[in-house]
Amino acid sequence: MSSTCGRSGLITETYRINAFVNKLNSTGYLTRGDYDTIGAEVPAQCDPLDGVKDNVITNPLVCRPQLSILSCDQPTANQSTCLSYDKINIMYQNWADYHSVLTGEWLSSAYRVCGPASSCSVASLASASFEISLV
Repeated sequence: MSSTCGRSGLITETYRINAFVNKLNSTGYLTRGDYDTIGAEVPAQCDPLDGVKDNVITNPLVCRPQLSILSCDQPTANQSTCLSYDKINIMYQNWADYHSVLTGEWLSSAYRVCGPASSCSVASLASASFEISLV
């Protein structure tokens, strides 16, 4: 299978996310506003990792955002922008590698936010291996 490099890879990745992971009308469906919220939080957590706060994530491979901070279950959560457990779970699935459920075969890399062999578990809202069925 092709990797997510280049335009065709981006189209493939966008299709994978929308067809198999971020399904319209599901309880975890991520809206544009949700992506904006996540998009503001990830740099806030990962930009300073290189020691310089300059709005640049120098090494995305070490970036492991903890989205639990955005959970509606947090006592200080902004109820207009917080994310449900299902939405956080969907975002971690977006970042996971793409494997065939039938064979376990690696099909393509996602964003590597969680690292190649790591755990972006759903249970802890920070680390798990997600697989998408190709049936």
